Amino acid sequence: MSKTRKNCVVLKCVYDTEIKPEPPFHFEGTFCKPSHFPSPTECYENQTFWFPMRLDTEIHGIRVHPHPKRKSVLNMTIFSKNTLDDSAIKSIVSEVKYRFDMDANLHGFIEMAKQEPKLKAIAKKWRGMRVSCAFSLYELLCITIVLQNAQVNRSVKMLSNLLSKYGKKICFDNQELFSFWTPKELLKVTEEDLRELKVGYRAKSFLRVSSFFAEKASFEQQLRTLSKPEASKQLRCIYGVGPATCGYLLFEKLHHYNALDHISPWETQILGKLIFGRQDVSSDDLLEYANDKWGEWRMLAVHYLFEDIFWQRQRGTVEWLSDFIRL
Repeated sequence: MSKTRKNCVVLKCVYDTEIKPEPPFHFEGTFCKPSHFPSPTECYENQTFWFPMRLDTEIHGIRVHPHPKRKSVLNMTIFSKNTLDDSAIKSIVSEVKYRFDMDANLHGFIEMAKQEPKLKAIAKKWRGMRVSCAFSLYELLCITIVLQNAQVNRSVKMLSNLLSKYGKKICFDNQELFSFWTPKELLKVTEEDLRELKVGYRAKSFLRVSSFFAEKASFEQQLRTLSKPEASKQLRCIYGVGPATCGYLLFEKLHHYNALDHISPWETQILGKLIFGRQDVSSDDLLEYANDKWGEWRMLAVHYLFEDIFWQRQRGTVEWLSDFIRL
């Protein structure tokens, strides 16, 4: 790899390690999420996942893939600009395991799914798939901001503009990916600067959310120790976080598998089609069904249903879903 790529942070220090997720573990279902918002911050190809991850003040490049011979083991390589000691490597491994929910015990979910006709076959197909998010809480919130009241193709353009202007291009393992800006870095720009990138009223949201996280650097770590009601209360203190966004954060970042208290209109239509075979189902009816059938696992169950149908769409076998995804 060239050491002088233009405008690129080159990560040339390499550290190999192994991770053993709690079995069962579905690698592709965990690391490749067709339902997720596409961005130039990660890459999945041929059973390998790459992404940059900021930990404290350092940005690291991460590569993960299944061990070629040991089924229950993942190979992970850390790419760094500076040398790392054992303590730093241990912290990076711990964070990667958390972000991809590798220590989760899913046996209760697996047993529940065996008894539920709408879920049984899908849960078996994706057995061991985890909720996962390569982003920090702040980074995920920035994504939710560009998704507000916009078609996906416009959201993709907005985030691309922001990353090109304020993010960092990270080069490692023949990959060129973008890392997000920090909250303090974004506070150095003005609302007018952000509006020039065609984000509209969202400029104010970016600055207010950045101000919140700049003042509360340990906020995400604190949330991980809280119950769902306590975490929800804290999240709703963030500017712009309503019930829908709060639910996404509780599930994807904090791994509360029962974080299904609100369903957006477009999700209601998709879920209605998957469960009842029609789109004209109320969100209240869907919530009642999920609470009754899936209980404490209700959001994880929805995740399995959505990932399965989005995988089918990616393979070109679900025409009706394209009406909802304009990308």
